[in-house]
Amino acid sequence: MAFCLIAAGVPSELVVAPGAFHGFDAVAPETGLAKRFTAAKIAALRRAFGADGAPT
Repeated sequence: MAFCLIAAGVPSELVVAPGAFHGFDAVAPETGLAKRFTAAKIAALRRAFGADGAPT
Protein backbone atom coordinates (compact mmCIF):
# COMPACT_ATOMS: atom_id res chain seq x y z
CA MET A 1 0.00 0.00 0.00
CA ALA A 2 2.74 2.49 0.90
CA PHE A 3 4.41 2.00 -2.47
CA CYS A 4 1.13 2.79 -4.26
CA LEU A 5 0.69 5.98 -2.25
CA ILE A 6 4.27 7.05 -2.89
CA ALA A 7 3.96 6.26 -6.60
CA ALA A 8 0.79 8.37 -6.74
CA GLY A 9 2.62 11.32 -5.22
CA VAL A 10 0.88 11.14 -1.85
CA PRO A 11 3.25 12.30 0.90
CA SER A 12 4.03 9.02 2.63
CA GLU A 13 6.65 7.33 4.74
CA LEU A 14 7.38 3.65 4.95
CA VAL A 15 8.93 2.39 8.18
CA VAL A 16 10.21 -1.18 8.09
CA ALA A 17 10.84 -2.99 11.36
CA PRO A 18 12.84 -6.10 10.43
CA GLY A 19 11.72 -9.18 12.35
CA ALA A 20 8.54 -7.54 13.61
CA PHE A 21 5.07 -8.89 12.90
CA HIS A 22 1.87 -6.94 12.28
CA GLY A 23 0.66 -5.50 15.56
CA PHE A 24 3.92 -6.12 17.43
CA ASP A 25 3.76 -2.65 18.95
CA ALA A 26 0.40 -3.48 20.56
CA VAL A 27 1.49 -6.91 21.78
CA ALA A 28 4.81 -5.80 23.26
CA PRO A 29 4.65 -2.00 23.64
CA GLU A 30 7.45 -1.84 26.22
CA THR A 31 10.13 -3.23 23.91
CA GLY A 32 12.72 -0.87 22.53
CA LEU A 33 11.62 -1.60 18.97
CA ALA A 34 7.97 -0.82 19.73
CA LYS A 35 8.92 2.40 21.51
CA ARG A 36 11.03 3.56 18.54
CA PHE A 37 8.27 2.56 16.12
CA THR A 38 5.64 4.45 18.12
CA ALA A 39 7.90 7.50 18.31
CA ALA A 40 8.32 7.36 14.51
CA LYS A 41 4.54 7.19 14.02
CA ILE A 42 3.93 10.15 16.32
CA ALA A 43 6.69 12.18 14.66
CA ALA A 44 5.22 11.47 11.21
CA LEU A 45 1.76 12.59 12.32
CA ARG A 46 3.19 15.76 13.85
CA ARG A 47 5.01 16.55 10.60
CA ALA A 48 1.90 15.80 8.53
CA PHE A 49 -0.30 18.04 10.63
CA GLY A 50 2.26 20.77 11.23
CA ALA A 51 2.62 20.10 14.94
CA ASP A 52 6.35 19.37 14.91
CA GLY A 53 7.29 22.61 16.61
CA ALA A 54 8.81 24.04 13.44
CA PRO A 55 7.66 27.47 12.33
CA THR A 56 5.04 27.34 9.58
